[in-house]
Amino acid sequence: MFIVSLLLSLLIIVLFHYSYTLRKKGGNAPPGPFAWPIIGNLHLIADGRPQIGLFRLYQKFGKVFHIWMGSVYTVVLCEPDVIKEAFINQGSLFNDRPTNLTTHIVGGENNVAFTNGAHWTKLRGIVSKALTKAKTRQMETLILGQFEKMCEAIQDDIKAGKPFYIRPYLRTISFSVMMTFLFGKEISFKPKELDPEFTKMISDSQRLANLMSAGNPGDYIKFLRPFNSLNKFDDLELVVHDILEFAKKYVKEHLDTIDRSNPRDFMDQLIIEYEKDQVTDNVLDYSSIHRICLDILVGGTDTGATTIEWLVLLMANHPVEQELLNKELLTCIDSDEKYISSVHKPLLPILNSTIKEAWRYRPVAPLALPHKSTEDCTVGGYFIPKGSQILINIYSASMSEKLWEEPTKFDAFRFIKDDSRTMVFGEGPRKCVGFNFAETEVFLLVSNLFKRFKFVRPSDELLDDAGTVGITLEPAPFDVLVENR
Repeated sequence: MFIVSLLLSLLIIVLFHYSYTLRKKGGNAPPGPFAWPIIGNLHLIADGRPQIGLFRLYQKFGKVFHIWMGSVYTVVLCEPDVIKEAFINQGSLFNDRPTNLTTHIVGGENNVAFTNGAHWTKLRGIVSKALTKAKTRQMETLILGQFEKMCEAIQDDIKAGKPFYIRPYLRTISFSVMMTFLFGKEISFKPKELDPEFTKMISDSQRLANLMSAGNPGDYIKFLRPFNSLNKFDDLELVVHDILEFAKKYVKEHLDTIDRSNPRDFMDQLIIEYEKDQVTDNVLDYSSIHRICLDILVGGTDTGATTIEWLVLLMANHPVEQELLNKELLTCIDSDEKYISSVHKPLLPILNSTIKEAWRYRPVAPLALPHKSTEDCTVGGYFIPKGSQILINIYSASMSEKLWEEPTKFDAFRFIKDDSRTMVFGEGPRKCVGFNFAETEVFLLVSNLFKRFKFVRPSDELLDDAGTVGITLEPAPFDVLVENR
């Protein structure tokens, strides 16, 4: 008992000493709540809804505050001006990610999401060049082709005339778009015909997102790391291993069949750009490509599917707005045009506003991935020491009464006369490298989905729009009646 008391006393002394050092060194540390020994402030955000806990702290302490996530000193940025001050005006100081066991398992110091420094700059450059050259003008044909297959597959459920769970279709189309773009590999949308390998990958992608969002106590409370029963590192290693093995199979197929003078898809372009880099700097190996595939498959599938699912739910809850949206979609195209395409985007103010409002109202990445300060600096007038973990609190920036009129209300027309940007893909140099692809995918799928179908609640009761947190903020499972237009 004496030893426990001594340890707690020492931890309290360490926390006070660190706080004193910050004030002495920087003069003006951000405000924040009292931190308990060992857990710090984890109890304020560990109820399964961290965005709500951080929003309450924002309401109390303002747009820049600090918390202790166990032993990790963390600064939280909550409004667009301080987020832009950090990630645009001082972007080079906040490019790095924190390193812990979870980021090591997922990134292996060899992917775009979690690498740092010159290695990250190199990998991001390779991916950006490959994206630019991957025949992005054919992207619309790719996405709309997958959309038509989903429409065919969904007809049996529609004909039954009963509400059904639409999430599997939305996750399948997002995964299928990623697979076709990455590897030129199309998959079936019919459940009985879907290859078990693809079913497992769709499940593994969601499983990985959930494991990462739940957090591992050992990442923040170091002495808990040896106690595997309290952590999820074994599960994380297993699901990452399975996704990497899946990616390796298709990367090898491309390496065996690639014609470097006539690239077929993004993977061919990625290999070509990767090998160009190898000629001048023989440091990288093909394991980086496997990790990049993990980034794209998991991030692309989860973000795209979740955005579309939110819009289905929100439009079912707002039938008047849904009818106005459908009318706009029908009047913007000629009678002989089957699909909405990117050329129609300037003609669709209601659709563009509805998508932006969905991203504001229920941001798919409410906290984004964490960053780390690489130098002492100031943001919003507050001192931030080198090595601090930095969180972009997109949820608070989206729900603040200081910034929005009636922020808790979904208003499909909010952005018709407001050109404000959303921060759903991050800010600064580390902004999602595939955000153009993601925006195009969401626009094409959402516009054609609401042109083709009507979504109706099973009863007069509104669908639950509170959301549950994975890496993305996704709706609680719901059934919806789908009718052909």
